[in-house]
Parts: sequence; C-alpha cells; structure tokens
Amino acid sequence: MKKPSGKMIAVIVLVVVAAAAIASVFVYRNGKLNLLNRPEYKRLASGIEQAAADGSFTSQQSLQDFLTAWARGNDLEYTVDDYGNIIFTKQAADRKKKVSPTVICVNCNFETADSDACALASAAMIAKTDIESGRRTVIFFSNEKDMGEGYKNISSSYFTDNTKVIYVDSGNASYLSTHSYAQETSYIDVPVSREDASCDTAVKISITGLDSGFVSSGIDNRPDVIGELGYILNMLKTKSVTSQLSDFSVGGNGNMYPVSMHATILINSYSLSSFTSYLDKQIKEWNNMYGDKYSALSFTYEIIEDEEDIPDRAYSDDTFDKLANLLYTVKSGTYQFASGDSIPDGYEEGDNYGLNCMVNLTAGGKVIRLRLLSRACDNEYLNRIVIDSSAAAELCDCTFSEGDIENAFDGESEALAETIIKTYKKVKDIGGDSLRISSSGDSYFTPCSYLSQINENMKIIHIRENNENGAVLTNTLLCYIQTKGNFLSL
Repeated sequence: MKKPSGKMIAVIVLVVVAAAAIASVFVYRNGKLNLLNRPEYKRLASGIEQAAADGSFTSQQSLQDFLTAWARGNDLEYTVDDYGNIIFTKQAADRKKKVSPTVICVNCNFETADSDACALASAAMIAKTDIESGRRTVIFFSNEKDMGEGYKNISSSYFTDNTKVIYVDSGNASYLSTHSYAQETSYIDVPVSREDASCDTAVKISITGLDSGFVSSGIDNRPDVIGELGYILNMLKTKSVTSQLSDFSVGGNGNMYPVSMHATILINSYSLSSFTSYLDKQIKEWNNMYGDKYSALSFTYEIIEDEEDIPDRAYSDDTFDKLANLLYTVKSGTYQFASGDSIPDGYEEGDNYGLNCMVNLTAGGKVIRLRLLSRACDNEYLNRIVIDSSAAAELCDCTFSEGDIENAFDGESEALAETIIKTYKKVKDIGGDSLRISSSGDSYFTPCSYLSQINENMKIIHIRENNENGAVLTNTLLCYIQTKGNFLSL
C-alpha cells in the first residue's frame, strides 16, 4: 500500500484540527455556557439578601454559620482557620496537575452581606460546581469592620508561584481592575484637661440609627457624626456662647463609617433658646438630607435643668477650643486633581484622587484621639492627604502620628484580565461592551494590595460584579478555570 505523502499528511492534520475546532465550539456552546446552575445561584444570593433583611446576621459568626451550613448541606469540604476565613480547596484533576492554580477571594462582612450577596453567592457556587481543573481554592476572608483580619493572616500556602488570584466583590457597575487605592490610618491626639462645671443647664445630644458601610468615594453624601459634633462646638465658639463640653462618645466601627454620636453640652439658661433653635435647624436639615436613606435615623436632644442631674465636670476651655479647631480643620471627604497636578494615566483634572475619613473619636486618659482613614490612587497622593492631616494637627497644637500603611496595588496583570474578558464575550455571546478593564482602576482599597505582597510570582485581578450580570460573570470564571490547560482553550 502506498504511503501518504507529506502534503497529504499535512492536509489530514489540518482537517483533524478543523474538526477539533468545530467540535470544541459545539461543546463550548452546548456545555460551557451552562457550567453554572443559575437557579441555585439566584436562590443563594436571594437567601443571603433575605437573611440580611430579616436581621439574621447579627455578628460575623452568624454569617459564617450561614455559609458553612450551606456548604454542609451540599456535602462540600471546607476549613475555617483561626482568623475566621472559610476555605474551600479542590485538588487538581490528574491531567491538570501542572495547570496554574486559581484562587477566588471574596470579603465576608456581616454588616454588608446584603450588598455583597451576589459576590458571596458567586464564590460559593465556584466552590461547589464540579468541573475538571487545576487546583482551585475559594476563600471567604473574614473582614469584620473592614479591618482585614482575615486576609492579613491568611496562610501563604494557598498562594504559590504562578497562581491566578481573582478577588470578587459587588457594586453598581461591573468591570475588571488591576489597580486599587493605597491606604493609611493615622491619629491626632488632643491634650486633655478637665475643670469644674460652671453652667446651670445641660443639653444631651444624640444621633443614632445609622448603618455603617465601607469608606468609599461616596463619602461626600454620607452623614458625618464626628463632623456634626465639630459644627456644634464651632457654632458655640464663634458665637461666643458660654458653654462647656462635659462628655461625648462616637460609635466607631473599625475602618467603616461611624454610626452614632452622643454629647453633653453645658450651657447657661439664658442662651438655651438660641442653642436649641440651632439644633432644631440642624435636625431638620439632617432629616431632609438623610431621612429617606436611613429610616431609623434619630437626631434628638434633651434639656437637663435639674441641678442634681447636671454634670459637675467638663473639659477645660483650652481642650474645648483645640477640639473645635481640629474638627473644623480636618474634614471627611474626597480630594480632586487640580490644574498643575502630575495626573496619573486614566485620570483627568477634577477626578477624585483620594479621600479622608474621620472614623472615630475617643476620650481616654490624657488625650482625645481622632482616628483617620486615608485612601488615594497611589502612595504619592496618599502622602498629600496625610501631610494635610499632620499640618492640621500642628496648627491646632495637637500631636499627629501615623499608623498602618498599605501600598497601592498595581498588579500589571492585563493579560489575565484580557483572557477573562475574552471568556466573558464568548459566554455572553455579545461584543462584551458591558465588561471592561477600568483604565484608572478602583477608586477604593481592596485586599489585592495585601495579597500582592504574599508572593510576587502571581497574577492578581479584581472583578466587580453587579446584580445584573453576577451570574454571567460567575459562569465566566468557571469557564476560565475549566478551560485552562485544555487543547484549543480560551
């Protein structure tokens, strides 16, 4: 029998490759589009939202119990480490032991479970779905109060060389990012002295009923309880009203927005009417601005005229003035690029480059301590914000100190992001216009910054989902994980 010629062999190979490609597309269209059990994904996301709405999540443990009960109900193996991280690991299939591992990460915070529901459900379904892949790890970072205890203490054993790390969260718009903000905490200490009370009336002021939340670029539209205390003190100071601050407390919540404020102002009875008129205007303004968004908001005051109930001690005039000046000078809000700035790629004049948030105000011992959380697009602009706070401290004769610093994340993982987008386009079967790589990155801090320091030989991206395309993006990630290492893979 005559042996086939070289040309004939080449033709046969091309035919085989073409047939494989056609088969691959057929299998892709009829199988890979449906890796995700969408009804189950939607039930889980809705279940998390409903549990949050019912008030079932009262602690970090309660959310952890919800997720682990779901895992046990689906016969999934998991571990919970000493820091509350829930970890699902599936070892590589035999033929994919050399395929790069994938780690899917998501934040787990009981206070924000409602808004995080689609991301939590995505991570859970990626952990559950039975696909042939390289090593696959899904980690629910315990992130109570946005303090990062979970991701700061995660074992480095999950993040080996060549691992592809995908951090997933939820928001209004969906996009991919390879850059997120730098972050720093800092402190300003006001020296404290106390003196006898000298006024005949007290007014107890309370602001309660606010939900906390992650500090973000929406800070300018957020109720600021510490700033409100500053407004009150400065009004009394500028109007030369004889008054004293007896005590105060702020409901701080870690690296999240504070939720309450209580203060007792001592004042003489002849100034009481003008002071309560001012408070009435402030209360009306708060209710008009925030009442629709925060249904439980309560801004009230109580007049104490009984001599026996009036506090007999208060902060000195010097402490009062320094605290009032400090809260007038330091502001919670965003910073924008101005003309003449060295503006990074992806930004333009007028865009936000960072933010500063007064997250807590505490009294103890010889100082009143203002705790600040600052975030910016890079370390240079972060330093600008921190320098402003330091200058404010010096101007008010207070002491400034720096705390923890997390550098900006710049993953340089565009190739990974492009691969995810190509996968998304095929899963979505459209041009993919609704998913993009953010040119300027995230306008907030993500755990990617910390994870990038664990192992420099990894690729890391961040995906933000929303309710409209959470299922499609979850399916996209499953397709990406499964096709790695396949012949004619995506």
